[in-house]
Amino acid sequence: MSLAILISSLGKNLSNVYDWLSNDIYDNVDEIIIVVQKNNDNKYLSLLKKIGCKIIIDNNLGLSRSRNICINYCNSDFFWILDDDVYTNKKNIDVIKKVISEDFCDVMTFRYSNSSKEKPYKKYKNLYELNKINLLKVSSIEIVAKTSFVKENNIRFNENFGLGSKYPSCEENLFLLELFDKGAIIKHNPSIVVYHPNISSGYAAYNPKSLMAKGYICNKYNLFGFILLLYWIFKFSLKYKRVNVVSNFIRGYFIK
Repeated sequence: MSLAILISSLGKNLSNVYDWLSNDIYDNVDEIIIVVQKNNDNKYLSLLKKIGCKIIIDNNLGLSRSRNICINYCNSDFFWILDDDVYTNKKNIDVIKKVISEDFCDVMTFRYSNSSKEKPYKKYKNLYELNKINLLKVSSIEIVAKTSFVKENNIRFNENFGLGSKYPSCEENLFLLELFDKGAIIKHNPSIVVYHPNISSGYAAYNPKSLMAKGYICNKYNLFGFILLLYWIFKFSLKYKRVNVVSNFIRGYFIK
């Protein structure tokens, strides 16, 4: 069962990627594909190439675009989506490979933490198979997907969503929803397999376009989505105390 690691990078964190991509990690996966946007003169490009990484320079921007390029180049049975500000180790990769070889699925989700010494970053439900509602809480770095299922069903990240795009969030939720709608078997394993040491303060910053993205997600859930829309409007109105929170959610709900 072959496994690829797909990494999206703007270049500034390539040193971090190089630091954790030790030989034992590289030797334990079948492909490491890194798409670098807007940075083609970084010294770490040549160093990463030397250890066998496939480097693709993209002169455009967009996290979803970057991930789609990675998927298009991937030839392994499964791929694991990572960013350039996280890290993992050989032990975690061994866990992933064991799980996907023993448990039939089209997508397996795992867990992440702030460091190897800490508890999971989020509150996870102890579920084995995920339904449509559960997908709302999955982060991209938790996703390991079967390449053949993704490609045969022509599923990609929506490039209007995600960092560097018009609506800078919710791209992984839309990706998983499309997989679910195509009949993918999506499961969860409680192992922590990746560490995200610097959770961006931007997660708490007010961004109208991010609220619109959440509104758009609500539209995908019918009656539950309308209830979720009302809940999020209430929650984020309290959080940001801005009158246009409501209008941003409503505008997002009706994005075509």
